[in-house]
Amino acid sequence: MPNRSGAISLVEFSYVSEATSELPPSALLRLEAQARRFNLEHGLTGELRFDGRSFTQVLEGCWSAIMPLSARILTDRRHGSISISAFRPILARRFTTWSSVGFGVGEAAALRSAGAAGNLRFLPLVPCLPLEADAEDARDTVRATT
Repeated sequence: MPNRSGAISLVEFSYVSEATSELPPSALLRLEAQARRFNLEHGLTGELRFDGRSFTQVLEGCWSAIMPLSARILTDRRHGSISISAFRPILARRFTTWSSVGFGVGEAAALRSAGAAGNLRFLPLVPCLPLEADAEDARDTVRATT
């Protein structure tokens, strides 16, 4: 949504990518902690999911924070085959905080084995939800599809 000067103030950036290599639990925990700290410091909300092979992330925040972060993500060697699902201005946030799924020491392995068994389904990404959807509706939709 444009601010008083006409500049876009809130944007959403979402993507899906494949991990380029097997990430050990310690690297996953470090990545999650760094992302949590950075996103809190920069007022970013959304969700990051990791199923042992793929990252799925939705980020919401100020253009000035999302632009450099999206550039870092797109050039990060841990991500391969990145598919951008959305990069657009938004009127309001759908998430009240930033959260992550699949980064616990045993969690990624459990998700990986569930996925290998064909039991794991991820939401095709939240941009299909109406912009008016509030954060609780978005979380309910994510829970219902996983």
